[in-house]
Amino acid sequence: SCAVVTNKPEQLACLLLEQLDLSALFATVVGGDTLSVCKPSPEPLWHALGSLGAAAGVMIGDSGVDAQAAYDAGIPFVVYEEGYEAEGCAPSKIAAGFRDFAHLSSVLTAIAR
Repeated sequence: SCAVVTNKPEQLACLLLEQLDLSALFATVVGGDTLSVCKPSPEPLWHALGSLGAAAGVMIGDSGVDAQAAYDAGIPFVVYEEGYEAEGCAPSKIAAGFRDFAHLSSVLTAIAR
């Protein structure tokens, strides 16, 4: 299962996913206003994992805030290198990276090994 964890308001994130016809791909959405804290706190990631009933996961993101949240949550971080603030990610916090979504599956498979 997949989740969206964003610092945007939860209602706005859900609306965007619906308008893009992507909401069926995500079992849960955690927005910046879902909890009392947001990324880079690890709490939203832990909340998403708990909502999914998952003991572990992988964070896919495009910013230093995403990388820090994943690092502090103790989960691998995969950076979308063409994203919003990818250059702001500390290399020490990145498990893998990708530029083309066609390669994402193979990147995630490699991390799982």
